Amino acid sequence: MICDEMSTFHPFPRLPFELRAQIWEETVKPRVVRVEVAIDHLDNSYLKTSTPAPAPLHACREARNARLYQKSFTELANPNGAGQQYVWLNLNIDVISIGRIPAWYYSPVGNLIQRLKFERVYVPFTQGYNLRRFDNLKELHIVAVEGMWRWYCDWERIHWRCGHENIWMIDPDDGRTIRAVEMSKIFDADENCRRKSQREPNPYAKELIPFVPSQAEG
Repeated sequence: MICDEMSTFHPFPRLPFELRAQIWEETVKPRVVRVEVAIDHLDNSYLKTSTPAPAPLHACREARNARLYQKSFTELANPNGAGQQYVWLNLNIDVISIGRIPAWYYSPVGNLIQRLKFERVYVPFTQGYNLRRFDNLKELHIVAVEGMWRWYCDWERIHWRCGHENIWMIDPDDGRTIRAVEMSKIFDADENCRRKSQREPNPYAKELIPFVPSQAEG
C-alpha cells in the first residue's frame, strides 16, 4: 500500500494544464515498433504488431487527448476486420521494424515512414528499389542477416531513400550497430592491411566494429 501511494503523484491534476501537457510530452521516447503485414491461408493480408501500446495511453483521457501518438497504418488493415486495425505510433521518432517482410507490402504507407528497420540477406540492387515509395525516409537500420561484411562492398551503390550518413548496419548475432559509412572505413582499413600482408580475408572482421548495441524492439 505504501508503494502504491509513493508511486502516485496525487497533486498532478491540480497542476496548470500547460505544465501537465509538458510532462506528458516528456514521457514520449523513441521506440522500435514491430509492424507486420501477415497473410492468411486465403491470401488475405492483415495488420499485426507485437509491440504494446505506449504506457501513457493507458494512463488517462488527458494523455490520450494530448495526441502524443496517432492511430496509424489503417491503410494496411484488413477491411473485413481481421487482425489489428491500426498501430499507435509517433511517426516523428518511432522506428518501424518490418523484419524480413518485403518493403513493398508497406507501399500504401511508405510516405509516412521516416525511420525504418528491416532484416535482409544481401541481394545487389534490390533493396533500394523496394523503397521507392518511401519518399520521406530519414533513417534506415539494416540487420545484415549474413553479416556486415557481406554488405561492405556494394551498399553505397544502391539508391537508398535517405542519406548514407543515416544508414545503420546491425550484426544479427550480437546486435552491435554502426553507421554504414563508419563500417566501410573500418573494413577498408582492414582490407588494405590484408592486401599489404597478403593474408586471407578476416573471417572475424565484425570484431573490428565497436560494440554498440542496437535499440531493442518494444
